[in-house]
Amino acid sequence: MTPNSDNHDPRAETVRKLVERIGKSQFWIATTIGISERRLRYLIAGSREVDGKTTDVEMTYPEQFALESLAQAAETLNQERPRTAKFDRPSTSVDASGKRTINVKVRRSGSV
Repeated sequence: MTPNSDNHDPRAETVRKLVERIGKSQFWIATTIGISERRLRYLIAGSREVDGKTTDVEMTYPEQFALESLAQAAETLNQERPRTAKFDRPSTSVDASGKRTINVKVRRSGSV
């Protein structure tokens, strides 16, 4: 992914979409891109209140690029993971002391 500031869209709606695409907690996202959790909350809201006055808060391009990079990485990881797991019928065994053991095999099915 190559940075291109022509794509800068500082609106709160863009931040919300990127955070949703990432699919992690606000704390994790903020820590990963190097901003405070409070800053991320302000970006998501699009404003903050200071001394009774509402002030607009807009995302910088470096913040947007970091969020876009995380979103792309999350989507790539999700594509590579198998979507389902199949479980074989569990087998049960009992040893001489009467201890019961249950064995379950898991098979991965194809990724989507």
